[in-house]
Amino acid sequence: MPYYKGALSEGPGIPTHLQFSQESAEADGAAFREAMSHLPAAVSIVATDGPAGRYGITLSSIVSVSDAPPTISFYIARRAYVNQVIKQNRQVSVNLLNRNHTGLAGVFARPRRCETGDLFAPALWQLSAGLPPSLIDARATLSATVQRTIEIATHTLMICYVKQILFGRDELPSLYFKRQFTTIKHGEDT
Repeated sequence: MPYYKGALSEGPGIPTHLQFSQESAEADGAAFREAMSHLPAAVSIVATDGPAGRYGITLSSIVSVSDAPPTISFYIARRAYVNQVIKQNRQVSVNLLNRNHTGLAGVFARPRRCETGDLFAPALWQLSAGLPPSLIDARATLSATVQRTIEIATHTLMICYVKQILFGRDELPSLYFKRQFTTIKHGEDT
């Protein structure tokens, strides 16, 4: 199956900077992951706290669903332990990261239980009884309740109603692109 690559020299109405290539890849898992690595995505830390424990995970799958009522969704691997924890706690905070959070995003990219409190240090997180942790200097934090879960292939889709929004520092966002954390370069010509 052909796809666009490079520069195209022929064809009415087709931009000259595009070119057809006959290269293709079988639509297997490895090729799919490679293709998706070319899609820049905003980075967030989803945190939860409740009867099943306090956990957090870095995600790039946050999606706005609706504004009436305010609804978001995200996916978590079914095999990830935090999947079951969120299903039991039923509440999350979605912390939208800025460019200064790449180290923190890396820490939460491998979800684990915060038994010693090191992941949710009070200097970085607002910790309140009965509520999921909120990152103090996030671009924004959305506190939400899980309303529905849907099992899809290897992941669980979690649909959440947003109950509260806290706005924080208005800095450039943290992005995940080509398997690394990055940000946009504001004000530069592309």
